[in-house]
Amino acid sequence: MRALHLLFLLFISLSFAGQLWVFGADGAVTTRPALFGNTIVVGTEKGAVYGIEAGVQKWTQKFNGSIVGDPAVFGDKIVFATGTTVYALNSAGGIAWTYTTRDVRGITAATDKVYVATSKGVAALDDMGRLAWNYNTTDANEPSAELAGYVVFGSGRKLVALRSTGEKFLEIETGPFWNTRPMVWSGIAYAGTSEGILYAVDVAQNRVLWGYNAGEIITTTPAHAGAYIIFGTANGWVYAMNNGELAWKARVDSMPEGEVAVDGNVVYFSTRKSLYGISGSDGTVVMKRQFSDWPHPPSVIRSQIILGTQEGKLYAIDSSRACSFLYPEPDALVGDADVAIRGKSYTKYGGLKT
Repeated sequence: MRALHLLFLLFISLSFAGQLWVFGADGAVTTRPALFGNTIVVGTEKGAVYGIEAGVQKWTQKFNGSIVGDPAVFGDKIVFATGTTVYALNSAGGIAWTYTTRDVRGITAATDKVYVATSKGVAALDDMGRLAWNYNTTDANEPSAELAGYVVFGSGRKLVALRSTGEKFLEIETGPFWNTRPMVWSGIAYAGTSEGILYAVDVAQNRVLWGYNAGEIITTTPAHAGAYIIFGTANGWVYAMNNGELAWKARVDSMPEGEVAVDGNVVYFSTRKSLYGISGSDGTVVMKRQFSDWPHPPSVIRSQIILGTQEGKLYAIDSSRACSFLYPEPDALVGDADVAIRGKSYTKYGGLKT
């Protein structure tokens, strides 16, 4: 089948692939979806945690307080938190252990430890939920994933790195952080601040490699796609950096925020209005889906884009590219399926064709 040039008015976007299923939760979905075995796990502002397979609920647990941060797979368990308690669940949704603390900001998991960021510091828990060590500081934000035996997080106006033993080995003045976590790639920690500067810090050498001033609050966790570092800002721009130089930037409909998902060379993120997929190479929008409520940050799980919304729905969307005004290009071969279009045809003078 060859792509055709068609000019007609659409009231719904065809620039995204098919919706696979929708699941209704008890309230706003507050976490990014996580894959735990074959089960997708999310939490809500009303304290529910759901295990879902193919849009069908397999199990649920209800807790006191909103679920904060994102679930983290930890061996044969999945770990999440409310504001005061860290929970580990088994594959059937049963509680394996709990750890009580206060003012949790977020969690991340490594091979043998769970790191819990709070307003008072970072705690490391072992596989039984026992405290291994605690690092005292102020206003720790959500930590990065542990790589090469260390974890990185923002604390006040500083970027801090701790070894898996709890020993601090990096502390660099950067400026205050928004509600995002640093990202570590190839030994470089990338962190965006509320002053609008993206920093690249060589963790081993304990020095800033470069900083780029975007001029507005950085509202996403940085992500890497190919050779580029991608991030978004509060005024609705998405940037791609290459060794400290701006490679491209793209305008979106509102503020992007939270985690960014990368699948191949496509970068997926949510704004206050829409789900976007953009090319990591040049910022071209390859997919956009608008929502009636606030879509939260997506995950790409087995070629499906999974995301929750403020309205309390969890969506699964096929990440394959579908038809739009921009894709496929004229005369491009897009497959062997037949497409039937029904409607009215008008002449170039506005008359109805019969």
